[in-house]
Amino acid sequence: MPKAVLPLFYAPPLPFFVAVYGVEEWHLDAKEHFVKASYRNRTSIAGPNGALSLSIPLAGGKDKRFTSDSRPIQNEIAWQKHHWQSLCAAYRSSPYFEYYEDDYAPLYTDAYNMTWDFNLAVLKQIVRHLKWEIDLNNTSSYVADYGEDVLDFRNRFMPNRWAQEVLRTERMEEHPYEQVFQNKTGFLHNLSILDLLFNEGPQASEVIRRLAEEL
Repeated sequence: MPKAVLPLFYAPPLPFFVAVYGVEEWHLDAKEHFVKASYRNRTSIAGPNGALSLSIPLAGGKDKRFTSDSRPIQNEIAWQKHHWQSLCAAYRSSPYFEYYEDDYAPLYTDAYNMTWDFNLAVLKQIVRHLKWEIDLNNTSSYVADYGEDVLDFRNRFMPNRWAQEVLRTERMEEHPYEQVFQNKTGFLHNLSILDLLFNEGPQASEVIRRLAEEL
């Protein structure tokens, strides 16, 4: 059975799910040093003027000692309210937003002190809606090199390393599905998987399967 070690992202981008399609055993790296300015605390959605970045504010300043499962959130900032309002504005007119709304809304009102806990709650909803049977595990210690028997995705997807991701998405269909503002912005690559779910609903997993087979 394929197995992979993965970073725990905030509503990961579509290419992430395409890359891990078919991997049934996920080991989420809880003990890596938390990487700022990464998908670990940000995600990207479709707005009327292009891609819109949503970032979770981090507490602890520039302290680099935090592991992924210990990185605190700066909850003095009303980020959950802002993120949910942005999602509603972006996807209220999408075909399946109302279908999933009641499942995601509590994530933006319940209290979360750590990015890990919030990201994990979001990921579990996403996996459930994709109807993927995944064995989710957390690592208990940091391992720099897992060897050839484990797929290591920890440093593969970074918002500031567009070349790595564009090389993947250029081999995909130009317009693998319809987006809300596509007529205005053109198709936007590397958006959160939520964009696909809200636009394609139960067909989201089939879109991922098709894209994975094209790579």
